[in-house]
This record gives sequence, structure tokens and C-alpha cells, in this order.
Amino acid sequence: MFERLDFQAPRRPDVSASRTLRQWHAEICALTQERWGTLISSEFGLKPYRIEPAMERRAFMNIPEKSIGAQLSVGSNDDSTLIVMSDRLSRVLVEAVLNIQGDDWPEESPLSPGEMSILEILIENIADAISESWPGAKTIPSRVIEYIQRPNRSRLFSPGTDLLVAEIQLTTQYGEETLYWLMPKHPIEDLIVQEFGASTIRLHDVASSMIPLAEKIPAEIVIELGTADIRMSDAAALGVGDVLKLNQSVYKPLTAFVDEQAKWKVNPVTIGTRVGMQVIQMIND
Repeated sequence: MFERLDFQAPRRPDVSASRTLRQWHAEICALTQERWGTLISSEFGLKPYRIEPAMERRAFMNIPEKSIGAQLSVGSNDDSTLIVMSDRLSRVLVEAVLNIQGDDWPEESPLSPGEMSILEILIENIADAISESWPGAKTIPSRVIEYIQRPNRSRLFSPGTDLLVAEIQLTTQYGEETLYWLMPKHPIEDLIVQEFGASTIRLHDVASSMIPLAEKIPAEIVIELGTADIRMSDAAALGVGDVLKLNQSVYKPLTAFVDEQAKWKVNPVTIGTRVGMQVIQMIND
């Protein structure tokens, strides 16, 4: 299996680091469910869904607009991470602790100070699970720093920061919702290296080595002169000297393709005894 390179997105952690992350992810879900089970009497379930790399801007585009976040420091270097859940999910969890039952998702509404205290206890359980579930020889520090309203508008991570987004599926009597944990990619990889000696490949290392190679790959440019729709019988009857009228106007530019992708609008020109092209317009993907 080959991974498609995308120089605009962070590279996935290597196999060893990914295995450690998945183990940690699963244990966090199991321990959080155990802790929440002492507070919530109704049936619910937490399970790890996926861990995906994403740049800071794209990661925040994928989390709910109406949500609440908790900044957590993780590890001995106090690296900032972010737990995010939708306002709807936070309301469901608080009402589950209060044993308020309903037939449908509750309406979104601001949490009162007392309700917010309940949510804080639940999130502190997650912070404890992150610490105790670390698959190393000892637990790692993990604590809540502050709570953030509308975390997708926060500036917790610098623009362009590479993140790892761990998603947890939470099933309640109303259906499924997603809880997000955003972590800075490189510090978490360093944490794994320090503990387990796993090797990780940084995005800038990959880019510095792969981009020069990619630039040397030959690419074929094809200029489309035009197209025509004719019957098969007419095509079979074409012979030397016949003229076929194309749908391309002589007053409009031609389309240039690279690997079957339209890239430019061009005008044909002559360069000595050869035909050439002059780019007059870029075609956006």
C-alpha cells in the first residue's frame, strides 16, 4: 500500500507511533466510560473512531461551530491540547448526570453555573484518563487549564500548526455524537520517541527530501485542439484529404492538460519551425 503524498497536509505518524496512539486512544475511551459510569445511570458508550493529522485551520473547520472546549496541558513540557464537544453533547451529558430523560435531543441552551460544574467534572475525568491511560511505564501529567467557549475561534494553536485530531464516538439514547481531542503533532510524537524510542518522520523533513524528487518527475503536457461528435459510420468513412469540423472556435484559447487535469488556457504560437503555446490563463482546480 502506498500513501498519496499531500504537501499541504501533515504526514501520518509512522507505524510504531500510530500503534501507540491507537492504544492510548482506546484506553482513554475505556477508562473515561468507567469513570462516567459512576455518574451517569442511563446507557451510553464511548469508542475510539480515528486519529487523523490535520493543519490547524482545517482541524478547526471540522469541529462544530457551537461547541465548548477545554484546554488541557499534557506531558512534562505542558503541551497544550484541546478537548472539544458540541453544545448539544454537553447538554446531553449534563442532563444524563441529572437523570433527566427525554425522547429526542434536548434543545441547545447555555449551561447554568451549576450545570457547568457538572460538565467540568466530566472533562476532568477525561484529563485523568489521558494521564492514567498513557501506555508508558508511568502516568504522564494531564490537567485542565481553562474552559473555552467557541473554541474554533480561539488562538490556542499558532496558524499552520500540525495537529493530530483524535475522534471519540459517544453513543447516547438519542444517537451518536463526536468528541474531539486536538493535539500538537510534533510534541506528541516527541513524547512517544522519548518513552518508546519510536522513530517519526517530520513533515518538513519529508518535504525537504521529497519535493526536489517530485520536481524532477517528467510530466506530459497535452494541448486539446478541439472535439467533434460524429456517427461511427462517418468516422469509419474518413480518409486522406477529408476535413473534419471541430467545435473549437479559432478566436478562443485552447486547453492544456497535465496528467489529464486541465491546467491552463493557451494560445498556439510558432517558435521557429516548431509549434508552441503561450499561457494566457490559469485554470483553478
